[in-house]
Amino acid sequence: LAEAMAQKRFAHIAAQYSKAAALTRNIVLSDRPTVYGGSLWRDTWHVSGGKSYVAQLITAAGGRYLWSDNESRQSLPLDFEAVYAKAYDADFWITTRNEWHDLPGVVAADERYGDFAAFKNSQVYNANARLSAQGGNDYWESAIVEPHLVLADYIKILHPNMLPDHALKYYKRLD
Repeated sequence: LAEAMAQKRFAHIAAQYSKAAALTRNIVLSDRPTVYGGSLWRDTWHVSGGKSYVAQLITAAGGRYLWSDNESRQSLPLDFEAVYAKAYDADFWITTRNEWHDLPGVVAADERYGDFAAFKNSQVYNANARLSAQGGNDYWESAIVEPHLVLADYIKILHPNMLPDHALKYYKRLD
């Protein structure tokens, strides 16, 4: 019984993911917004490799991940200058810092963040929309089993008109 329930749940998630991904499949490259992620941690900026699940989600959501040509599935340790050279004019910055709740909080961590176009255009999104009173982040707890909802969040961020009724679950826009 449990196995049948699990199979049914998995099939539902897979179908919803495929349905969402189909919405963006035919977006031509020139119409796909550019996206980067990560942030500095102890003077090293970690971005997801080009074959990571994050890169795959961005592509499925109709975005152009700036490190998509990289062959790694792991995080890439870079310095600020390397990220800036590639992402300074990117359309969106999608990150995962629990402590960032607004744009002033971002530049309080490092004023150089304010030089990115995504920051200047208020297109910074953070996966901290669901924090517990103790600071636990539900993104790290339940998003792994809800990839269809994470994809829907990415689509809503990158192409808001495609999913007009979807409310962001794991991400929030920083103002």
